[in-house]
Amino acid sequence: MINTDHAADLRAKTVRPGFMHPDYDGYCITRVPGTAAAALDASVGPTLPEDVFIGVNTDVSNVVVLFVDAYGFEQFQETYTHHTFFDRIARRGRVTPVTSVYPSETPACVPTFHTGLQPVEHGQLGWNIYLPERDLVVESLLFQTKRGEQIDLAETLLFAGEPIYPQLEAAGIDTHVIEPFDSSDDPKTAGATTHTYTSPAEFALRLRRVLEHGSTPTYCYGYTPPR
Repeated sequence: MINTDHAADLRAKTVRPGFMHPDYDGYCITRVPGTAAAALDASVGPTLPEDVFIGVNTDVSNVVVLFVDAYGFEQFQETYTHHTFFDRIARRGRVTPVTSVYPSETPACVPTFHTGLQPVEHGQLGWNIYLPERDLVVESLLFQTKRGEQIDLAETLLFAGEPIYPQLEAAGIDTHVIEPFDSSDDPKTAGATTHTYTSPAEFALRLRRVLEHGSTPTYCYGYTPPR
């Protein structure tokens, strides 16, 4: 089921055409990590309202948080029937639109999925971060200077906050992160087992293996870039 009625409620928060306030107190991506963890009986932060699970069986042992970058609700409505995976979700589950954070750029959203924090809390507000102590501009998501030189994350603080993965591991939940780049040294993924991939097919294979080979409840975050 696709909850189109709720989409109308969110659009009522529109500031001007194409812009709306993040619904931090209700339906926002900041509450996705807490909601996914709660499905495994773990508490890592605020959750989405209970109506997102109406008609959905939440007695599960594995949870996947899939961030399909730049794939919004309107585009989902227009294209989901052309993709078996999304069509199955719409028919068997419940699709509820949520707002992004502000700013809604990818480097601000990714840390939110790893922490449940707003950008103003985790500190990554966009693609570029100025480090006054080094008089240097760095790219926050790729951890490199504008000249493409890698920066030492042990010496440079680009992120404030704690990832959810150590809390989940302490609760007996196996945690995994699947991204198209190496995030093994990323403080945002600390505590999770990280995996990389080079194609959509490889991503699907890695995700399937993680879920099939797990012997304990599993929380898996996956990121796919715009295509």
